[in-house]
Amino acid sequence: MTGSEGNLYLVTTSVPEVATMGIGVSIFFITLGAILKFAIEPDVLGDSVHIDVIGVIFMCVGGVGLLLSIIFASRRGETSDRQLLDQENRPEG
Repeated sequence: MTGSEGNLYLVTTSVPEVATMGIGVSIFFITLGAILKFAIEPDVLGDSVHIDVIGVIFMCVGGVGLLLSIIFASRRGETSDRQLLDQENRPEG
């Protein structure tokens, strides 16, 4: 992309590493929760600890984290687009 005077601008709109890490951690929690809920017998640790309930909690936390990571990643992309438009429309001087 070139500016009004032939200047070349490099535009990158990538997902920040924080959002990528958040998506990965969220998928890990969903997977761990599914394993605890569906693959392990609920009475492995006795009656005092309910592994299946802990699995459901992990899946909920992972789902909320995934949703928030996707929402915040899309908002960060819009910000970089706005910054690009400001740079292109700013008079040089």
